[in-house]
Amino acid sequence: MKRGVYSGLETSVQDYGIQFRSPADKATASASSPYRSQSEAVVADILESNGIRFGYEDDLHVPKKYTSERTDRIWHPDFHLYDSGIIVEYVGRTDDPEYMKGIDKKRIVYEKMGLTVVWLYPDDLWERTGDNPYGKLRDDVEEQVISKIDKVVK
Repeated sequence: MKRGVYSGLETSVQDYGIQFRSPADKATASASSPYRSQSEAVVADILESNGIRFGYEDDLHVPKKYTSERTDRIWHPDFHLYDSGIIVEYVGRTDDPEYMKGIDKKRIVYEKMGLTVVWLYPDDLWERTGDNPYGKLRDDVEEQVISKIDKVVK
């Protein structure tokens, strides 16, 4: 798997592999997975099994003119689909107001930058069990994810 650096839709892939930025990041995924969550691992597996080339948490240069920050930033979207330039973000903690504020900020910035983003949510991957949004994997999870990507590609 490759990790790249891109600005907007221009891609320059660098072959230096996936690395966690802190030990806490690794603690949220299984020891054998480079992904931060089981849900991200599911999405990656679907992308791979459908032959979709992607990078995981590639560096995205975000110029300060698109944010309220004083300097440019580097963000790490969950997935960058190399052939289409699409970003795929998994929004896992929908019940966390602070997390969702960050997602709203991302949504606005991505829109200002003219980026195409597919937003995936727990209900796209998992069947709810009572109040738990992460019951069991949906039977149609692959169709659900690929369908959302196809809608923005076409």
